[in-house]
Amino acid sequence: MEALRERLQGLRGARDQGGALPHEQPAQDAEEGVQLREGPLPLLQEAPGGPARPLRALGGARALVLLRAAAAPRAPRPLAAARPPARSLRCAGGRVPREGEGGALARLPPPRHPLLLGDGCRRALRGRSGSAIKDKRGRRESGRVRVRVFQIAVGPDKRANLDRVLRLLDSSDADLNVFPEYLMGVGPGGVDAEYARSLAEPLDGEFASSLLDKTRERGFAAAFTVYLREGEGVSNAAVLADRGRVLAVYRKIHLFDAFGYRESSVFKPGSEPAVARLENFTVGLAVCFDLRFPELFRAMARAGADLFLVPSAWYRGPYKVEQWKGLTSARAHENLAYLVAADQAGDRFIGHSVVVNPWGHALVDLGEGERALTAELDPSEVREAREAVRGLELARWDLYARWYAKGGSP
Repeated sequence: MEALRERLQGLRGARDQGGALPHEQPAQDAEEGVQLREGPLPLLQEAPGGPARPLRALGGARALVLLRAAAAPRAPRPLAAARPPARSLRCAGGRVPREGEGGALARLPPPRHPLLLGDGCRRALRGRSGSAIKDKRGRRESGRVRVRVFQIAVGPDKRANLDRVLRLLDSSDADLNVFPEYLMGVGPGGVDAEYARSLAEPLDGEFASSLLDKTRERGFAAAFTVYLREGEGVSNAAVLADRGRVLAVYRKIHLFDAFGYRESSVFKPGSEPAVARLENFTVGLAVCFDLRFPELFRAMARAGADLFLVPSAWYRGPYKVEQWKGLTSARAHENLAYLVAADQAGDRFIGHSVVVNPWGHALVDLGEGERALTAELDPSEVREAREAVRGLELARWDLYARWYAKGGSP
């Protein structure tokens, strides 16, 4: 007991003299001037004099962060002094994991937990949790797909936006990368007809071609948007590309003629859904305001879609965050499919990009600000949800068609 009192008095003395307790000392990497600290992780951080560098974690989580030390470099501390990566956060319906890259950067093993997405607790109890993150070949053989969501604020300069997107793609090791709506640019006054026409290109223009070339170079897929010039008009189009090939082009059907906006004065509407096969998922494309129209998503689900990609630029306003969360959750669960919605950040838009599982649970929400996230999607989750709920199987298409033909219910 006397020894314990002496130890406690020694620790109090160290704190009183301005020193740090042993467990509070920051660990320093072998690289000079780089400290490993535990704290909130900014997912897109502009390096001084250089491009944005994505640092991965889940929204609101705490993880090991690489920060440049402001003070002069000190001798490296032993790695044993580093804090272990924080444990994963629990949430309703499963466990939100912390990515293993933080541990790798710290030369520590990744957190020892299964990568459980969606109804993870149920899957763990059934003995099917699997390992955390496997190599790309192993993921593809098992059917799982890693998707990276980029929540960025797009500027007015098309060339600068393209260069930044190419850099972000260079930093990604995901199978599928998803970007927001209005990716070519947002002018000082928003996106009006004159501005959109000045940026618009055909599908074989520099903007889309550069992104296609990058997917070929890196060997992965990407979903992005373009102001697509076709004849005299311009479409607000989402493109799904895989390793240099265009899999699908979706022209936004439901234009944003609401809340005082008139998107129909800028773009011409599309008329057909777009569904394409990618790895072990069937992908359906939608854009932003389309979220308010369940018929489009149900049509894509009937065509086989089990993963919806929704590039968005969701404007701020009263209850807009609540509407966004409710709509993304509903579109996923009513069709028993994954939904990945990448929204713009910045002063005009709400952010809050989400990955929603087939049970309607948002696995992650990026909140506000520029961030990026990598999540792993498992097609077996879709099969299990559809077997349990049977929503698509039990739907009465014959009745719905009759009601619509009459202009309402009987």
